Amino acid sequence: MIKEILDSWNVSDRDGLLTQVGTAYMNSISKDNIHFCEKIKEQKELVFIPVGWKGHNMYIAFFHKYMCLINRGETRGHASNFSVYRFDPEKMTPEIMQKLLDNTNENTKSNFVEIELIKMLYCQKDEITNSIGKFIKEKKMFKQQQKYNCSTANAKPFVFFAKLFEKSLTPERKEMEESRAFYKDFTKFAREYVLEKTAKL
Repeated sequence: MIKEILDSWNVSDRDGLLTQVGTAYMNSISKDNIHFCEKIKEQKELVFIPVGWKGHNMYIAFFHKYMCLINRGETRGHASNFSVYRFDPEKMTPEIMQKLLDNTNENTKSNFVEIELIKMLYCQKDEITNSIGKFIKEKKMFKQQQKYNCSTANAKPFVFFAKLFEKSLTPERKEMEESRAFYKDFTKFAREYVLEKTAKL
C-alpha cells in the first residue's frame, strides 16, 4: 500500500526522494540478509527493513551512519516510537540481519530489536539525533497507531526520515521544518487516497 500511495502522490519530487523511499520499501520484501548487509555497509542508499513479528509490523531504516527505528504501537518503557541513532555500519552482520528478519515471538523479537540491536551496532545519540528527537517531541509528531494499522502507521514516518537527510547528513532546524511539512502533505494525501479506495470497495 505504501508504494502504491507514493506512486500516486503528484509532487515535483517524483524522480528523487519518493523513488528512493518506494524502492527501499519494495526491496524490503526480498528479505535477503546478505543483500541488506551489503547495502547498509555501502552507505549509498536508504535501506528499509521489516522487523516486526506475528500480529505487528514495524520497521528500521538505515541511511549512511544513521539508523531509524519506528514502532508506533504501545511501547514497553524502553523504546520511543521514533528513535534515530548514529551507528557503526561495519558492525552489521548477516547473522544480526537474519535475526531482524526472523518472525519470532513478540517478547523475543521486541527485546532484540529495541534493546540488543542498539548495543550490537554501537548505536549512540549525538548532537544531530538529539536535536531530531527534541524537534519531534516539540511538534508532537507520530502519535500512537490506531488499532490494526501498524503496517502503514510504522512505514509513513520514513518519508520524514528520508527527507530529513536528503540534502545533508547534518540537518538543522530549517531542514526539520521542511521535512515535517513534506511529511504532513504526504500523510494528508495518504488518508485521502485510502478513503477514496475504501469507498470504492
